[in-house]
Amino acid sequence: MKHVILIYLVFISCISGGCGRGSSMMDRMDSIDSIMEPDPIAALSRLQEIEISELGSARENARHALLLSEANYKNYIDSDDDSLINVALRYYADFPDSEEYMKSLYFRASIALNTNNPGKSISLLLEAKEIARMREDYDWLARISEMMGDAFLKAHNDDESGECSLAAAEYYRLVGNERRHRFVMVDYAIS
Repeated sequence: MKHVILIYLVFISCISGGCGRGSSMMDRMDSIDSIMEPDPIAALSRLQEIEISELGSARENARHALLLSEANYKNYIDSDDDSLINVALRYYADFPDSEEYMKSLYFRASIALNTNNPGKSISLLLEAKEIARMREDYDWLARISEMMGDAFLKAHNDDESGECSLAAAEYYRLVGNERRHRFVMVDYAIS
């Protein structure tokens, strides 16, 4: 009977907020993440409203860094500073098969491309691609392959660039993203 009362008291304290202290910030970031695709401008605005002092844990800091990096990328805000995404990359490296680690690698690769380091970009993208392949995430395989095509093009390797572009087009076709499929095929045709 004492165990039942103890479990009941723990349950009541969790409901009243004791166990979920950090969850409100994570819930807030989940909400922002849910609007990232349809409205990246609003997502960026909401992320910028979060004060660093509000982030209480390494997990919250990493999630914020990843979401802010993604929002910047989706709003065409190019960066050559990897300090923000490295916060996420270091944290999620402890979860090497996670979607978050894969995304961190991808956004770090975009910064390497911005700083004219296609070799570093390709290396990061290869690692991200393995995670996407393992997760059978064809949407991310498409995005990664497309960026790899850009990186190989920047490295003056037209053959590899073309192969990556064709792979990206096929992955986009598989996920039903006809617009991106066509865009990549046109890009391939003119390169």
